[in-house]
Amino acid sequence: MGDEYFVTITAPDRQALLRLGSYELDLLHQTAAATERRVVRLATVKDKSSTTQFEATGRAHNEFELTMDGLLTLEQVGKLVDDGYQVLVRESARSRSQADQHMEFKDWIKAVYGA
Repeated sequence: MGDEYFVTITAPDRQALLRLGSYELDLLHQTAAATERRVVRLATVKDKSSTTQFEATGRAHNEFELTMDGLLTLEQVGKLVDDGYQVLVRESARSRSQADQHMEFKDWIKAVYGA
């Protein structure tokens, strides 16, 4: 099995969020969230001065972003992306586990200053 990464998975809809359970992934179920956000669709418009401007193409509306965190391999991330999920890879689990290591202050001084 490859290296694992802390990720945030965004599901396209409620059913897709529920379907995450069928993948047998290491998910942090308590992080499941539906975040409301305001959305305005934009279109690119070129004016006579050749500058690009954006114009609203419809009324603003609210959408929900459905997310859940997990600990996945890059292979698992690829599978989810292929199946229509968005996955934000945050950090390597290896780097976090190294950061959680503790040492005595006197040992840290020796390691940093060679004293």
